[in-house]
Amino acid sequence: MVMADTESRKIKMKDQKLRFTIACKNFPVRSQTFILNQVLDLIDKGHEVNMVVYEKNKELLSHIDEAKYRLTERISSTDMPQSVVLRVVGLLLFTISHPAYFFKILQTLNFLKFGKIALSLKLFYSAKVFLKQPKTALYQAHFGEVGMILSMLKSIGIIDGKIITTFHGYDAHFSDANFASIKKMYTQLFGAQDNTFTVNSNYTKNQIVSLGASENKIYNLPVGLDTQKYQRKPKSSSNDQLRLVSVGRLVPFKGFEFSIKAVAKLVNEGHAIHYTIIGEGVQFLFLDSLIKELGMSQNIFLVGAKSQEEVIKEMSDSDLFVHPAIRETNGRQENQGLVIQEAQALELPVITTRTGGIPEGLIENKTGLLVDEKNIDQLATSILFFAQNRSEIEQFGKAGRTFVVDNFDIKLINNRLVSIYEEVLA
Repeated sequence: MVMADTESRKIKMKDQKLRFTIACKNFPVRSQTFILNQVLDLIDKGHEVNMVVYEKNKELLSHIDEAKYRLTERISSTDMPQSVVLRVVGLLLFTISHPAYFFKILQTLNFLKFGKIALSLKLFYSAKVFLKQPKTALYQAHFGEVGMILSMLKSIGIIDGKIITTFHGYDAHFSDANFASIKKMYTQLFGAQDNTFTVNSNYTKNQIVSLGASENKIYNLPVGLDTQKYQRKPKSSSNDQLRLVSVGRLVPFKGFEFSIKAVAKLVNEGHAIHYTIIGEGVQFLFLDSLIKELGMSQNIFLVGAKSQEEVIKEMSDSDLFVHPAIRETNGRQENQGLVIQEAQALELPVITTRTGGIPEGLIENKTGLLVDEKNIDQLATSILFFAQNRSEIEQFGKAGRTFVVDNFDIKLINNRLVSIYEEVLA
């Protein structure tokens, strides 16, 4: 009878539009367009979406159709001052003007229980926003830290709905040196009985299980993309040069120094290659110096950050996508590598590494080639394979697009997400 009642509730929910709150650190962010795409698609589906963010990017929000999506009225910001003095003033003023919340506010200051999040007043400023909002039955937190805060707020009665925390990558990394401290940090989040989690790969799942999450509370839900937007455009020019492209932040775990060395090896052997690296980051000067040191300034180009439209154009003008990711000493590596799915959607064969969750996001020897991390010779050999077998570029590319459309399209992924919402609420 209980099972029948549960199934009946699920069937009823299928016909209903859901109301929930999505919480994240910053919104929107150029490097996290997947969150924006998720929000817009859920609104398109007719669901009532509210948001709580810690920093609102007004400039990027100005480019979204306000009349259609009403994001300005949907988003509430914590507005926590940078100055500690101003934070304390804000705490005192709110407490004086809202005496009914005194005991709940007092609990947000319990640094013995909640540590730095309470001591910095971040927990109070989070509570302040939720106290002003109508409660919802479901909250989705993007990234582990935000999930931690929601779980703390629930433990003191600020919110009372179900919490789904979505882990994306850096929030699930650890090294041998900091494993114990990271695991302790997530004790509240993973210990709460009715918290559930989504992860973008089996690799991420294994990471958070190691940190204390229960395996039976985890849903595998990769980050999706708009495959209608990511469609290959006609090349603006053609020549005999093999055109390679990489896209990503210029940081150590992306491994760009190894693809640069692999391309230099091939160019020195007489192969005509043009290699563009799109992105910016702390390694820009290092990589720029490496390119000059290797004498590759006429073949390898660091072009900085580009808009989404510019990236799609550059990728459409290319033959291969190279993503030489590595595992850093601090444990950081790719959990999914959404850019790999974006490249396949644009019909580019992918050359990448057996690192983190990357192998789960392609079909080896059909949509891309996998090599060992930091292996310059294997990278060069894989690039050379396509240089010598140009017909394979189209075959791999077509297979790649089919694979991504069938498994990573944003509408498909969001349908799965809504099903998870419904299951959690049932």
